[in-house]
Amino acid sequence: MKIELIGFDFAVNSNHKLDIFKEVVNNSDSDLILFPGHTLRDEEDIHYLYMHIENTKPTIVFELEEADPTSCMHTRNELYIFRNGDFEDLYTSQIFATADDINGNESLIRKFFDELPRRSFTCCGKRITVLQCGETALLSSQKKDNYKSGFRFAYNEELNQRYLDMLNSTDIFLNPIHDLQGEQGIMNQRRIALSGDNRYYMSTAALNREMCGKFESKRLQYVLHNGRELNVKPFVNSEMGYVVRTICID
Repeated sequence: MKIELIGFDFAVNSNHKLDIFKEVVNNSDSDLILFPGHTLRDEEDIHYLYMHIENTKPTIVFELEEADPTSCMHTRNELYIFRNGDFEDLYTSQIFATADDINGNESLIRKFFDELPRRSFTCCGKRITVLQCGETALLSSQKKDNYKSGFRFAYNEELNQRYLDMLNSTDIFLNPIHDLQGEQGIMNQRRIALSGDNRYYMSTAALNREMCGKFESKRLQYVLHNGRELNVKPFVNSEMGYVVRTICID
């Protein structure tokens, strides 16, 4: 199984993202491609890509910044997938973004778990679950435990079981991120926890203003397996403003 992670430069505008999407997909021999959050603006971008995507081999996970912006169904950070030559709305969007959003909010974490069936799919026999950007905050870290991450609601037997069910039904966690995250000590512990027990964790993002053009930034993309970070050499297209890391899984 071959997986590609695509990261953007800060300077890439929405029209250029469409060009990159076409360029990457039509020249890819991968099975799965992950783009950062806010790769496309809305359904108009999807309609445009329908006419320009020729390669139907890969499964592609990406996010719309806005879906149905003029209707009562308006949502932000809507998750989409391209598979078997067709674009599909997964009818799920980001539930929370930070620890402050989720801390102590049992109703919100229940909603998150309710969304997971729409976030989960199989590719090349691997079970994949998508966590959108800061939803990794379902894990918390304590200084007294050397910041080792654990489920934020472990005290609740029902919620803890749903968390364990998520782990046990996932081979690969995909984490599309909007731009570079801070608190990397805490974030790294979350990545380690999610990639434990022979699972994979993969994330990709866009560079922020301060890091514009710095494709060597370690924070742009992460790949971990079984709790250990993998060093994957990037391919950088500085002219178009994107970077690709390719991971092969047996």
